[in-house]
Parts: sequence; C-alpha cells; structure tokens
Amino acid sequence: MGIFSFARRQRALLVHASPWLHESDGVIIAPGAQMDDDGCEGEYAYGAQFYREDAPGASLTIWAYPAPAGPVADAGSLFVGYRIEYEVDAGDGSAPWSAALPEGDVEWADWYESLGEADDAAREAAEELLRAGARANPLHIGPEPIGEWFSWDGVPW
Repeated sequence: MGIFSFARRQRALLVHASPWLHESDGVIIAPGAQMDDDGCEGEYAYGAQFYREDAPGASLTIWAYPAPAGPVADAGSLFVGYRIEYEVDAGDGSAPWSAALPEGDVEWADWYESLGEADDAAREAAEELLRAGARANPLHIGPEPIGEWFSWDGVPW
C-alpha cells in the first residue's frame, strides 16, 4: 500500500480539478465514425461539452462510445471507450488549436456482450460526466484519467 490511500488520491485530484462548466444543456450525439477511432463499434458517440470562464474560447468535450474489448476478454465483448477533445479558438480568425486523445482502461472496464448494452452504458457515462464533471464516479475507467481530463487549463500545449 502506498503512502496515500485511493480515496485521498482521488480527493487530491478533485481539489486540483479545473472549474469546467457544462456548455451543452444535454448530452450531444455524433456519428461514431466522427470519433476517428477504429475501435468505435457503435453507430453513435455520446458527449458532454464544457467551457471555462477563465479560458475564453477553450472547450473540453468528452465522448463515450462502445469499443471492442480486444484480446483481454472473450470474443464479442465490448466496453466503454472515450475520446477527449481539447480545443481553443482564439477568436482572431486563425484556425482553432485542437487535440484529441482516445482513452480506455480495461482494468476498470465493465464488459458488455451486446452492442445495445454497451451503447446504453456509453450514453449513461456521458450523462454522468455532464451532470458531475470532474466529480463523476469512475465511469468504466479509473478516477485518475477523469481528473487529468479536467485538469487542463484551457491553454494549447
């Protein structure tokens, strides 16, 4: 056991979490092909979009979608994968800066045997992210990545 307990590490991440506020009134839906991820098995991806008052033009969008389990599970198993999109529009007519990272953690994953079940879980994950932001319960992924997603300060790296 480390010096810090799991709960203590989670609280530390949340204390440093950025003040991201939800931008959309509800979950946003995009075609799964838009995720630019061969692992997106579903027809749709479900997203929660956020902004910061102290970072004009910056947005954070977290997409959840059904993804194949790969070699760690029985054939046909799915889990919820994520795509985290960071964007900054300077508002001066220049092209917006953006970056996107796929994320998935088989250690924390809940497995689904059907695409319908995985699709429902992805939608529920996006709803929880929209509702709770950085304080979302571990959504098929450990709390550290969630804290890292929301720790971005809205500045291009």
